[in-house]
Amino acid sequence: MVAGKRSKYKVARTISLPTELLKALEERAKTSGSDVSNVIREELSKQYGMKFDNRGKKI
Repeated sequence: MVAGKRSKYKVARTISLPTELLKALEERAKTSGSDVSNVIREELSKQYGMKFDNRGKKI
């Protein structure tokens, strides 16, 4: 993420995701038809090993 810019997705603020990755995840969400936040959570789980409960809160 660019310094001083705040992501509009709360889940992306838990870790500073690069802007390019965020844009790519938004595109993936558009093509698959799912919610952007869910796509971001999936990516954080895969890449960073972060865990989320059923409400989407970070564990």
